[in-house]
Amino acid sequence: MLEKNHLNYFIVVIHTKALKDQWQERIKRYLPEWVDRFNVDTVQGIYTRKVKLECSCLIIDELDEFFGQERRKVWDEGYIQFKFLLWLSATPEDKLGRHKAFMEKYPLLDEVSVQEALLKGWIARYREFNLGVELTPEEKQAYDDVNILFLKNFAKFDNNFDMVNRCLHKTSPDKDGRIWTAYQWACAVAAKNGWRPEYSDHVKNGFPKMFSEREKDTIEDIVANWNPGTVIGYAKNVMQYVRERTMIIYNSKAKREAVLAICKKFPDRKTIMFSQSIAFAEEVARDLNNEGIRCLTYHSKIESRPLRKNAKGEPDLFGEGDYVRNKGGQKKGEPKIFSGKVIRDLVIEAVAEGRCKHLSSGSALDKGLDIEDIELGIVTSMTHNPNQYVQRRGRTTRVNPNGDPSFVYVVNIYALGTNELGFLKSAQKDTQYVFWITSVDQITDGLVESSDTFSLDDL
Repeated sequence: MLEKNHLNYFIVVIHTKALKDQWQERIKRYLPEWVDRFNVDTVQGIYTRKVKLECSCLIIDELDEFFGQERRKVWDEGYIQFKFLLWLSATPEDKLGRHKAFMEKYPLLDEVSVQEALLKGWIARYREFNLGVELTPEEKQAYDDVNILFLKNFAKFDNNFDMVNRCLHKTSPDKDGRIWTAYQWACAVAAKNGWRPEYSDHVKNGFPKMFSEREKDTIEDIVANWNPGTVIGYAKNVMQYVRERTMIIYNSKAKREAVLAICKKFPDRKTIMFSQSIAFAEEVARDLNNEGIRCLTYHSKIESRPLRKNAKGEPDLFGEGDYVRNKGGQKKGEPKIFSGKVIRDLVIEAVAEGRCKHLSSGSALDKGLDIEDIELGIVTSMTHNPNQYVQRRGRTTRVNPNGDPSFVYVVNIYALGTNELGFLKSAQKDTQYVFWITSVDQITDGLVESSDTFSLDDL
């Protein structure tokens, strides 16, 4: 089809089957007369067919998913010939800086702010709350103990995570683009801290210069003079304490109690909850179900299992009839085992149809979820990645097709007295208004007696 008249056609490339289905549905809904002019496919689908395609415009959705070398083959290696390329992304900047070279060739054409999207009705009207909760005394003590160890080791690297990571990676570049090994970076740290004065001439602003132009200055020579494993060990300690500190925050009992309180206050709102770990997502769902609030989970490790039939005789997550059974083969008559993927699809279907109003997810639904009548989004943990915050808010603020004028609520739960506050402020630096609260009672459409309500533009 495309080969006959490629100048009239568009190819949309996305990274998941779910997103492909969404694009096809939207094209049928909003551009029915153009359906035959769009070809929507996944990267894997294009690679599998091994057919060169042509179009007037190639559309790349979720650009940040295409910075890896394998997916870049779509345009780098001529799988698709195109005249124009249009990329779309809510989070185009890549933390590794891989977006820069791409955007030099395909520059930013237009940027839509949250305020503009609200005014034009492209996203739902929403109120955003940052709910601070106190860790339990046991959690607070554990956090403080680990934090002391973290700070002690982190100080050895001038509180610079870039330097920590350079000492842990096999090779990494300096600010001038020169490549250095982890051993060389470790020696630079040692010199800067005065542990090895003989290296001090080779250090400037915490970055190693050339140790020597001489051929004998090899890694073996550096190791022979001093074993940099000690510094690398400090770097490993830093990351270990980061993980321990993070898990205390992510798995906080206080956060689970806050989620339960919010859902009890708004039991009829269709709700999605985002967690950083599968275990925590499961615990949140268990808490709600134990209180009589039906909740399903969605994550990458959902196990295969049998399902019961509903009144129509179909497999159903809430079926109360007999098990769906195999109709043939060696296991004829035995309960049929449904794969984790099938279970996940049924979970999304149940929530979309309103048969279940509460969905607890790990990070698997950060992108791609397209349920248009979500009324409440709860983010249980903040991370150093602001893109994750933007994506999760985007999953919650879809426009309700039924025209419901009420506010959608977005509630970010963070642990008071921890580094989560910094993550939250960093992620919200472009957010105009949020309500800083310390009680679930403050989540409302009306006036909010917030602990602090202000613009974050100056942060």
